[in-house]
Amino acid sequence: MDSGLGLDYPRNSLTEYLFELRDYRPYHHQEYINELRKQSVQHNFKEYVAKDGYSSYLLLNAMHQTFRFRHLHWAMVKKYIIDNTKYPRATGGTPITTWLPNQMGAALEYCQTLGAQIDSSHLNNA
Repeated sequence: MDSGLGLDYPRNSLTEYLFELRDYRPYHHQEYINELRKQSVQHNFKEYVAKDGYSSYLLLNAMHQTFRFRHLHWAMVKKYIIDNTKYPRATGGTPITTWLPNQMGAALEYCQTLGAQIDSSHLNNA
């Protein structure tokens, strides 16, 4: 989702680790994700969407669903992992209390950017 929709993460130790983990995915999965990102950049997806309020609205909806998924994931992590262990690391060794909030923050920032692009007077068909 992130690669296809053009979500960029803030550059920090968490996201650098995220990019390193991509090397452990199956090769065809890596190719697919890389091709999504490449096509998004090659076709100026973000710029295209920014030119049209309805397209921005549709992308905002997709990003909102991405955020909701991450928020649910975070709620499950808090309920079933943080409440039941003293070990502060998630799968792969990432810091459990900052990893998902970092990803949720990036999604929310993108949603705010998209929301600012939308002229609601053009959303009669939405």
